[in-house]
Amino acid sequence: MGIGELAMYAIVVFVPLYALLSIYVFFFFINSYGPHYAPTLSKYLVKILALILAANLMLLGILGVIDIKLSVNVGVSVG
Repeated sequence: MGIGELAMYAIVVFVPLYALLSIYVFFFFINSYGPHYAPTLSKYLVKILALILAANLMLLGILGVIDIKLSVNVGVSVG
Protein backbone atom coordinates (compact mmCIF):
# COMPACT_ATOMS: atom_id res chain seq x y z
CA MET A 1 0.00 0.00 0.00
CA GLY A 2 1.55 3.25 -1.14
CA ILE A 3 1.28 6.70 0.30
CA GLY A 4 -1.16 7.74 -2.41
CA GLU A 5 -3.51 4.89 -1.52
CA LEU A 6 -3.26 5.84 2.15
CA ALA A 7 -4.17 9.43 1.33
CA MET A 8 -7.17 8.29 -0.72
CA TYR A 9 -8.21 6.05 2.18
CA ALA A 10 -7.92 8.99 4.58
CA ILE A 11 -10.15 11.15 2.40
CA VAL A 12 -12.74 8.46 1.70
CA VAL A 13 -13.00 7.26 5.31
CA PHE A 14 -12.02 10.02 7.72
CA VAL A 15 -13.56 13.10 6.10
CA PRO A 16 -17.12 11.67 6.06
CA LEU A 17 -16.60 10.39 9.61
CA TYR A 18 -15.47 13.84 10.71
CA ALA A 19 -18.44 15.43 8.96
CA LEU A 20 -20.90 13.08 10.67
CA LEU A 21 -19.24 13.53 14.05
CA SER A 22 -19.23 17.31 13.74
CA ILE A 23 -22.91 17.35 12.77
CA TYR A 24 -23.71 15.11 15.75
CA VAL A 25 -21.71 17.30 18.13
CA PHE A 26 -23.38 20.40 16.67
CA PHE A 27 -26.90 19.11 17.34
CA PHE A 28 -25.93 17.71 20.76
CA PHE A 29 -24.49 21.11 21.69
CA ILE A 30 -27.61 22.91 20.47
CA ASN A 31 -29.85 20.56 22.46
CA SER A 32 -27.76 21.06 25.58
CA TYR A 33 -27.03 24.79 25.55
CA GLY A 34 -29.74 26.35 23.42
CA PRO A 35 -30.01 27.59 19.85
CA HIS A 36 -28.36 30.99 20.32
CA TYR A 37 -24.93 29.33 19.94
CA ALA A 38 -25.86 27.79 16.56
CA PRO A 39 -24.53 30.45 14.13
CA THR A 40 -21.09 30.65 15.76
CA LEU A 41 -20.70 26.89 16.09
CA SER A 42 -21.83 26.13 12.55
CA LYS A 43 -19.48 28.80 11.17
CA TYR A 44 -16.49 27.18 12.87
CA LEU A 45 -17.52 23.66 11.82
CA VAL A 46 -17.78 24.70 8.18
CA LYS A 47 -14.39 26.43 8.30
CA ILE A 48 -12.67 23.43 9.92
CA LEU A 49 -14.24 20.98 7.47
CA ALA A 50 -13.26 23.15 4.50
CA LEU A 51 -9.69 23.35 5.82
CA ILE A 52 -9.47 19.56 6.19
CA LEU A 53 -10.84 19.01 2.68
CA ALA A 54 -8.41 21.54 1.21
CA ALA A 55 -5.47 19.95 3.04
CA ASN A 56 -6.45 16.49 1.80
CA LEU A 57 -6.79 17.71 -1.78
CA MET A 58 -3.40 19.43 -1.59
CA LEU A 59 -1.85 16.25 -0.17
CA LEU A 60 -3.29 14.21 -3.03
CA GLY A 61 -2.04 16.80 -5.52
CA ILE A 62 1.47 16.72 -4.03
CA LEU A 63 1.54 12.92 -4.08
CA GLY A 64 0.40 12.88 -7.70
CA VAL A 65 -2.75 10.87 -7.06
CA ILE A 66 -4.98 13.49 -8.60
CA ASP A 67 -4.18 16.34 -10.94
CA ILE A 68 -5.34 19.68 -9.59
CA LYS A 69 -5.64 22.42 -12.17
CA LEU A 70 -6.79 25.93 -11.47
CA SER A 71 -8.84 27.28 -14.32
CA VAL A 72 -10.04 30.81 -14.71
CA ASN A 73 -13.01 31.35 -16.97
CA VAL A 74 -13.39 34.84 -18.32
CA GLY A 75 -16.67 35.47 -20.08
CA VAL A 76 -17.31 38.53 -22.17
CA SER A 77 -20.85 39.18 -23.27
CA VAL A 78 -21.67 41.78 -25.84
CA GLY A 79 -25.28 42.76 -26.04
